[in-house]
Amino acid sequence: MNVPNFGPGTDPEMLRQWAQTVEGLGFDLLMVSDHIAVTPDVAEQYPAPFYEPFTTLSWLAGVTRRVRLGTTVLIVPYRHPLLTARMAANLYRLSGGRLVLGVGVGWARQEFEALGVPFRRRGAAR
Repeated sequence: MNVPNFGPGTDPEMLRQWAQTVEGLGFDLLMVSDHIAVTPDVAEQYPAPFYEPFTTLSWLAGVTRRVRLGTTVLIVPYRHPLLTARMAANLYRLSGGRLVLGVGVGWARQEFEALGVPFRRRGAAR
């Protein structure tokens, strides 16, 4: 179940209610999206506020017990790979092994520019 971690009305209480409802209904996996800079191209599809996935999933791990926690697509080029690995490993351990990490290279050219990441090289390994 993709829990909306963005948009008007999104706040911690709404996220908690979503997560606990998803878990209570017996779903296996709760997922959130990833964007760091809500640039105009991102905001067209994912309006602010936009809660960062590692922080959001860490918080949701504390208000759930069973449901697995994941990212629909974590945009790998936005973060240093060592930092991403460290955050994912910590979240995996702190959640009792419930993290599922979906990854991709992203599409939002303006967001790449805002982060100083070359869009044309987004799929290249560092």
